Order: sequence, then C-alpha cells, then structure tokens
Amino acid sequence: MRVHVAAAVLVAAVCGGGARARADERLDLQLPDLPLWETAFHLDRDTPYDERTQHGVNEWISAGATRADDGGTYDPQTGRTGSDARAAFGGSAGIAMGRQGEQLIGLWRSELYGLSGRGLRGRHRGLLEGRTRYSDDLGLDVTIAGSFEHGDARGLGPVRLGPSERATGDLSSESYVRIGSKKGDFKLVALLGAGFGGTAWEATNAPTLDHEAHHDTTVAFAAAPSDGELPHGRIDIVRVRVEGQTVTFRPNAIPIDPSKPMGPGNGAADVRTIDVMVGAANLTFNIDHELFCILDMAMGGSWIESESAAADIHGSVPTIHDSVFKMRMASAVKWKPSNDDATRGIGINISRGGTTSPDASRILGEWRLELANSMDTKDFVVEARGGVSWLRPFVGGTMEDRNIVRYGLELEAFMKVYGGVEAGIYHASSFEPRVTGDPWATPRRWAVESGALVRMRH
Repeated sequence: MRVHVAAAVLVAAVCGGGARARADERLDLQLPDLPLWETAFHLDRDTPYDERTQHGVNEWISAGATRADDGGTYDPQTGRTGSDARAAFGGSAGIAMGRQGEQLIGLWRSELYGLSGRGLRGRHRGLLEGRTRYSDDLGLDVTIAGSFEHGDARGLGPVRLGPSERATGDLSSESYVRIGSKKGDFKLVALLGAGFGGTAWEATNAPTLDHEAHHDTTVAFAAAPSDGELPHGRIDIVRVRVEGQTVTFRPNAIPIDPSKPMGPGNGAADVRTIDVMVGAANLTFNIDHELFCILDMAMGGSWIESESAAADIHGSVPTIHDSVFKMRMASAVKWKPSNDDATRGIGINISRGGTTSPDASRILGEWRLELANSMDTKDFVVEARGGVSWLRPFVGGTMEDRNIVRYGLELEAFMKVYGGVEAGIYHASSFEPRVTGDPWATPRRWAVESGALVRMRH
C-alpha cells in the first residue's frame, strides 16, 4: 500500500508519546507503549536503503543526587502541609531490544530504578508476534505479550492496584484468523484472546490487602491491516471482553473461617467485568521511515459487579453493580523528517472508564487527561509529561463522598556531553492517596523528586 505525504500529515495530526527511548518513567501514564517498539522501528529515511536495519539494542545507566519528599499531607487544623524532605541518591539502568520483519516482531524492554529510602523499582515487558505471509491462503496471526513490575508504585498508577509497594504482572495472548478475502489493504478477521495476572501487595501501605488474581477472555470481529506500513493492531468492529478478579484480604483485616472456602464473605471479594467496545486497538503506523505512531481509540460500555468481603447482618454477601460508559482516545507518535536533525514526540490520552477500588468495596468512574511532548537533537533532550485523573464514586461508600483528583508532572532537560554521555536535571511529582484500599479512607499526599543526573545512553 502506497501511503502518500497527505496521509502521513493526517496521521501526525490525529496521533499523539516519546522521542528516543526514555530512561526513567516516574509516572504511570496510560499512553500507548511507544518506547517498547523503538528499537525495532527506526526513523532512518535519510539513511541509505542498504544500510537500514530492522533490529537494534539500546542500553542506559544513570546516577545522581536527588531531593525527595514523601510527606505532603495537609493538616486542616493548622493549614500546613507536612514534609519529610531528604537528600537521596538515585540511579537507573535498563536495556531494550527488538527485531521486526514481515512475519515476526520481537520486543523486550527492562528498566531498574532506585532511590535511597524508597528501594528498587523494576519494570519489564515484552511482545512476540508471528504471522503467516499476507499472500498465504491461511491468514493467521498470534501475539503473546507480558509485563512484570515490582517495587514502589509509580505515580498515577491503575486505580484498582493502588499506590502501595507491590509486585504485579500480566500475560496475554491474542490469535486471529482471516475470514475474508486476502486481497486488499485490510482483511476481515475473527479474534480470540485470553490473559491472566495478579498482584501481591506489601503490608506497609496496604494493611488490609494481601493479593489479587484475575483472568480474562476476549472475542472480536475486526479488520486487520495486511501491509508493511501498518505492522500491528486492528480496527475492532465489535469486541467483547469478560474478566473475573478475586481480591484476597489479610487474615488480621478480614477474619477467615478455615472450614469454608475462600471467597466473598470469607476473606475475599470477587469482581466481574464485561466490556463491549468498538474502535482501533493498538493500530500501528510505520510511514516512510520518518513517522512512527500507535493509535488506540475505542468506545463502548462496561458492566461491573462486585461481591464484597464482609457478609451483612443476615449472613448474605452484599453485591454492588453498575454500568459505565467507556471510551479511550490515545496515541503516541514520533517523527524525524529527513531534512531535520531533531526527533520529536507528542502524546495524548483522553479516556473514561469504569473500575473498582483495590479492596472492591466501590465501583468508580475515572476520567484521565494525559499529555507528553519531547525533542531529541544532537545537542540536548527535553521532555514534559503529565496527567490528571478524576475519580467519581458510583456505588459503595456514602452519598457525601466527593470526587478525588489525582495528578502528576514530570520534567527533564539534558545536554549531550560526548559519546552518549548526558548531564541534566529533572523534577517529578504526584499527588494522590498513598494507602491502598479505599481511596477515600486516606488523604492525598505529595511525592516529589528533584535532582541532577549524569547518564549514558547507547
């Protein structure tokens, strides 16, 4: 498929991110995961054709001095905000690698980040996709993706996981088979997906929660691209996803009767969610080796039901449920025109969805607005990222509960010194409840970092 310049301009206008692979992500923004793909899809239009590659490896390491503050609790009696500001040592290391071709895409990215007083945080994720040739009679595509994260949670993380120190992971697979003609730029496919995962919380900031486990099944009819300039993703005509989750409480928080099975009313809570959506799912553009974009846009609804952990006075298990409008308009794009030495990136996410509190005692609605902008030249790197999350209680709690606003910001500026060595400054902050459970049970609190770093990227 030949994509003309006008089409590239249109994609850039609607897509939104990052430039070169980021070293440290101190906010858990829900932008498409462009950094995972960067080592395999290069912006190298100005490179001679026979010197272009479809694989790569990036490594980085950094160290520096930081001022950290995990206080920030507002005291309504004094009108002051508390603080535990302290000097700290910070550092990070990571590796990213990838390879892509007509029939195979393999990606991996691992990051380790440490701050004295907060411990070590790690984030690891990967993707492997194999497909038959576009011209084959049998059109089959299989994708396996996984992620694992451990340590102190990043700011603005998923609501139902909470802000506590934790270990959490997911593994999923999607398979689709062509059911329409093999000719044309898109093919009609039927999709089947499945996934499972779980989270284990540390007791420090999750005094009532021990762990959770979840599993899901997805079926969809979709249009999938059959062209090298759209190497991944699809447009869902209809997508149905069913998920089940069990949250297990600590024995000292919710008494457990060993003579009965673990479940609602006996040390645990169950949550069931059904999503019905239409839209683009991780639709990926790789245009003329000068623009790379991931587009994720969907709209539909969710039905959520939660059986709580405590039985009522009659011995039955209380159940809460609600239907929630769900939408997502998110994209990440980076581009580098052949006549420019700068790689630019922008990102945007406007989303609304239904979720539960980590303890499953509430059904919530969440609006998110997230933006990112970056520039990477031969002399410097600058980036700004931030987001705002509005939590609205739908079912559970009391009628007097008001909306909760969470927000965060991350800024960095680095000068390129020599041979991949960069020196610069950064600032990151977030404001949200700091104890995992019911978000309305504890006050919001600042977490702030500001410092100077020296890093090497290759």
